[in-house]
Amino acid sequence: MKKVSLLILGLALSLFASTGLYATDANVYVTNYMNLEFDGLVKSVEKLSQSSLTVTKAKSLRYDISKIRLFIDVFSYAYPTRPHASMMEKYPTIAEQIGKTDLLLAFREKLDDGYDVLGSYKDHMEAVDKRLITSALQAKLRQDILNWKDAFLNGTANLPIPLAVYSDFLKTTPQNVVTVRAKNKLPKWTWRYVNYYPVNGESVETVLSKLSYDLVERAKIEYQNVVDTVLVLPTEENNETFHNFRKRVRTIYKIMKDIGGYYRVNLESLYLQQMLNTTSDKYGSLHDVIVTHEFSKELGATDAFLNAKEQEIQSGWETLKAWQGPRLMGWLTLVNQKYFSK
Repeated sequence: MKKVSLLILGLALSLFASTGLYATDANVYVTNYMNLEFDGLVKSVEKLSQSSLTVTKAKSLRYDISKIRLFIDVFSYAYPTRPHASMMEKYPTIAEQIGKTDLLLAFREKLDDGYDVLGSYKDHMEAVDKRLITSALQAKLRQDILNWKDAFLNGTANLPIPLAVYSDFLKTTPQNVVTVRAKNKLPKWTWRYVNYYPVNGESVETVLSKLSYDLVERAKIEYQNVVDTVLVLPTEENNETFHNFRKRVRTIYKIMKDIGGYYRVNLESLYLQQMLNTTSDKYGSLHDVIVTHEFSKELGATDAFLNAKEQEIQSGWETLKAWQGPRLMGWLTLVNQKYFSK
């Protein structure tokens, strides 16, 4: 019965994906998305307060940030580096500041800052021994979030651009002409380390398929870097290599899941998508232990506690290596061969 249900689901999704829903210009697609999602994110940020902030709310808001950030990253090529003149006319008192700011990158940085402070709060409250979390530390972590909230909604002294400007820009500015930014300005998890870049006239379906292909090829390189790394202790170098592969796989999975519509959906592709998610989760679980070790060490945990975490990291890495074996490279190769295009 379960197999029949999965088959029906797969066929239904396949029909949905074949309708060409996303085979349109990026400016239309992104404008529609931002008009649906932007205000909801803002309302969630506005509700943050010292008394109402919980780990559950922090995790939920962090997830919302990650979704809108993914769309900004993937479709950054549809946004110009400078806003149209009409926007500067609308906001004359800050027109000069707006005119010299890449609003997409500035808003992306706001999202990054929020993701980081919410993550720090979540990780400290969930991962670290509660005896190490003082009331003063908890208050600081919460205040960091509230400081970010104020900067997110109202701007800062260095960049006094209110949220309304970003809202107008993100909802109305996407264009048909592809914008090319400097390589070091491109989003790290999508465009910065791939060979392909969109050209004028390509549909969203084509862009997503070609991007996904290059991201998988990049993930295969990063996977080999991980396999060649002996993760005995959570050193900065090892952790970065480990984290890069995890983030790359998660990005591919989220593009397939949260955007979708650009690959043939059937039971096999759904299975491969789930394997990407499982890989991300398994790497994420081990990464959580590494974070626990790092934060606990900073807060003065006992040697016995830290030694136990180091052993947990090493045993977790050995277990993960045994699980992935040769299969993970096979999954990555298969998904590119059958579902994405060069």
